[in-house]
Amino acid sequence: MSISKAAKRYARAVVGLARDTGAMDRVVDDLLALGALIRSSEAFAAFLGNPLVSPDRRAAAFKALLERKSDPLTGRFLLMLAQKRRLGLLAEICEEAGNLRDEERGILRVRIVSASPMEASQVSAIRDRLHRKYDKTIEAETAVDPSLIGGFKVQVGDTIYDTCVSTRLETLRQQLTNA
Repeated sequence: MSISKAAKRYARAVVGLARDTGAMDRVVDDLLALGALIRSSEAFAAFLGNPLVSPDRRAAAFKALLERKSDPLTGRFLLMLAQKRRLGLLAEICEEAGNLRDEERGILRVRIVSASPMEASQVSAIRDRLHRKYDKTIEAETAVDPSLIGGFKVQVGDTIYDTCVSTRLETLRQQLTNA
């Protein structure tokens, strides 16, 4: 997902404030849980995006949702977003807050998609190579996509390293077609 400049600013502000008050992990965990809820619940996402819902009603919903388990800073931040009618950015803010915490900890999350399940040694070799290149701790998520035919793709942020047979065949097809 591409994250807007406004969402990045809000995320930097809340993560910076949480860091300064010693509540960074709690606040970011709260935001990541909210982001997961937005992605998994169409009703909740619609509630956030509905302009007919008053800021007071949203504030009451957030208070009920967060009152016992969340950090007070998270609640105040969400109320501020509701008052400024910026809850449409919440999913992006939540994602960026996780990215900022990972960056601060020196963690780089990558996604490896292969044509068939990879062995642990193969994933480890890719992680080691990425660690040498980026000098960060690599946390890899793996997935299988048989349509790749062979090889794998590694997504690091917005960059994709593609060694797939299907991509090479498509490139060859385009070259032959344009020749």
